[in-house]
Amino acid sequence: MPQPRSDEAVLEQVLAATLQDTAFVLFDPPAPEAREAGPYLRACITIGDARDTELRLWVPDALAVELAETVLAEPGAEAAQVSATVGELLNIIAGAWWAEQPDASRATELGVPTVDARADRPATHGLSVTLWASGVAPITLEAVQRA
Repeated sequence: MPQPRSDEAVLEQVLAATLQDTAFVLFDPPAPEAREAGPYLRACITIGDARDTELRLWVPDALAVELAETVLAEPGAEAAQVSATVGELLNIIAGAWWAEQPDASRATELGVPTVDARADRPATHGLSVTLWASGVAPITLEAVQRA
């Protein structure tokens, strides 16, 4: 079976396209004032069985609220709405990522996204890409091959 294509170009493509199309996020090179700033929401989803791939998405809390308010077209998103929105965005990203794989026609399982709060973003453990929303807010997508 061909290995999933997890290179940075695919990660960047699906992250940028999904967030631009669903939440109207624009990405720019990091601005001079840009910095890694938490706290973050971390969303995870598995693709395939437990031995295949896990995608992880880190979004700063403040940006996650903006994303939820944009997607829901409603100000004042509550924590549950923010978590659900970030999880659904990762679900869309995972589907787009799978569609770019060499064996995308093969049936696979897409897990249920889980979302949790993190005090800060840990070091990545797989292939990853970070895009900067409006040049100041980092959004990171990582693909981890599981054993």
